[in-house]
Amino acid sequence: MRPTLIALAALLPLVACGQKQEAQAPAEPPPAAAPAPAPTPAAPAEPAPTAEPAPTPAPVAAPAAPAVPAAKPAPTPVVKTPPAKAAPTPVAAPAADLDNGQRQFAVCRACHTLTDGGPDMIGPNLHGVFGRKAGTKPGYKYSEALAAAGFTWTAANMDTWIADPRKDVPGTKMTFLGVRDAKNRADLVAYLQSATK
Repeated sequence: MRPTLIALAALLPLVACGQKQEAQAPAEPPPAAAPAPAPTPAAPAEPAPTAEPAPTPAPVAAPAAPAVPAAKPAPTPVVKTPPAKAAPTPVAAPAADLDNGQRQFAVCRACHTLTDGGPDMIGPNLHGVFGRKAGTKPGYKYSEALAAAGFTWTAANMDTWIADPRKDVPGTKMTFLGVRDAKNRADLVAYLQSATK
């Protein structure tokens, strides 16, 4: 008998809740201004206990489960990739030797000047050459090939030019064979950048 009373006591709040919901339900649905959220399914109502004891104990209903919370989104799978390799640290170019660059320019002096307002000779004055389009210095008559070359003088372009002018711009009138040693060429370009500002 005691288990039956415990079961009935546990069911009483559920039954009472079910009856209150029915009693409080409005007779007419409210005017539809906006769609109402979908109702959560209620636990089935248990019949009201009768005064007569049941011949066998009724199965005890489990208390209603709390409302199921919204499902959590599935975790995003984590793809393990090996760590990215750091870009190699650029090796600093050895400092240019401007004295060596000036010595290398000694060969160029036969055809070029460097000072602002210096004269054109066999070759043009080189003051302000970096950043200027090749073959465009006013007052100097360039070969058709260099005038049509279309590049701007940068350190890289000057390096390529000084390595072998006739290979860089076929048809140039510059007869210089070039500076083959990369270090001497780098020093010469650095000197030209410094001396032609």
